[in-house]
Amino acid sequence: MRFGHRLEVFEDVQSDTMDAMVTTLLLQPLVENAVRHGVSAVSRTCQVKISSAKTNGTLRLAVTDDGPGRSEIPERREGLGLGNVVDRLGFLYADQFHFNAENRPGGGFEVTIELPYRTDTTTDRVAEENE
Repeated sequence: MRFGHRLEVFEDVQSDTMDAMVTTLLLQPLVENAVRHGVSAVSRTCQVKISSAKTNGTLRLAVTDDGPGRSEIPERREGLGLGNVVDRLGFLYADQFHFNAENRPGGGFEVTIELPYRTDTTTDRVAEENE
């Protein structure tokens, strides 16, 4: 509400991903960063897009914005939000995930996460196999 017409949010959530198990609040810091560093940094309307897709047993999540992108200042460090997301993914998925955060060609910023596609059923099956 704070940004009114300056913020447009789009969802491209594929229907076959709706039953995927995703850790609580995984996307929240990514969307928050898109708003804080994308929308807040410009006076024009800015778009934030949240998407999901399933391919060959992998769930791909993405949060993109069309703001100014990340500053190219060499001493810029990874933010606390992105660092926490990567740490949580490492704890939950060890080396079975991929995380990428980068400026988009033509402007904006995109964070993508790829992790094993799991549902309640597959999570239970994996737990049983490990007992």
